[in-house]
Amino acid sequence: MLVSTVVSGAMLSAYFPVLSRAGRDPSRATRTAAEFATLMAWMGLPIAALGWACGRHVNDLMFGAQFARSGPYFEWLCLNVGLVFANIGIGTPLLTWGRQKLHFMITATAGLTSLALNVFVIPAYGGWGAIATTLTAESMVLVMITVARRRDEIETRFGDFFDLHRRSRVGKERFMDARMEKFFRRAVGELADGGGAALWFLDLPSGPAAGFVVLEWDGTVGLYNSGFHPERAALSPGLVLLVHVIEDAILRGKQRFDFLRGEERYKYEFGPVAEEVFAVRIGPGDPGA
Repeated sequence: MLVSTVVSGAMLSAYFPVLSRAGRDPSRATRTAAEFATLMAWMGLPIAALGWACGRHVNDLMFGAQFARSGPYFEWLCLNVGLVFANIGIGTPLLTWGRQKLHFMITATAGLTSLALNVFVIPAYGGWGAIATTLTAESMVLVMITVARRRDEIETRFGDFFDLHRRSRVGKERFMDARMEKFFRRAVGELADGGGAALWFLDLPSGPAAGFVVLEWDGTVGLYNSGFHPERAALSPGLVLLVHVIEDAILRGKQRFDFLRGEERYKYEFGPVAEEVFAVRIGPGDPGA
């Protein structure tokens, strides 16, 4: 454990100024963050694997036979070293790029989850329960679902949504021009004041991976618009986030989920029923008619 702390601390000190300078250039920032995360993962995983394979023998050597029963616990806890390295690798960019609030929200949620699980799991399962809660909480830091429902929260995160939307594909970049961005900010903000709109995000410590504009009306939740980070496409962040949005709608007793316009393939993977969509234009009549 001491070795892993020293190694991770040294790498963090070395890369912190590099990541800070790279934050001014989005493409360079992404490339540097990926390099740092990969390096931390390759350093942490061997330490975790070695500890898991040899942990009980190290435990016996250091503490003697009277603590032999602790050996398996130590082995499994060594896996946490790999998670810690991974979290440092993908979490550090948030701190260097001025996203301390998001980093705090993610780590605080994981910490509170660990505390809550410990209260219920340790009395029932003892040491193995403690190990399970530790690994679960550390894993939670890797990903977090966040929802902005109030107008001020939405305004704070609209920049993230527009960035994801424009990155998704060329057509969306043309669609989301300055005029359309102004419309989104005004319309979604007004709807949010009445509880009719929200922004959903799948946040990684390295930044948001997917985002949705979700509308609500008459017991229905609708997916109005979306965006995702193309470099995270292999992880299907949009589908992961969509599952959480649908689950939330079910838990809140909503009767219907509407994918709205568009025939994208991913929508049909959820078994929807196609409906006709009508365009209605209302205007003044002909005075001479």
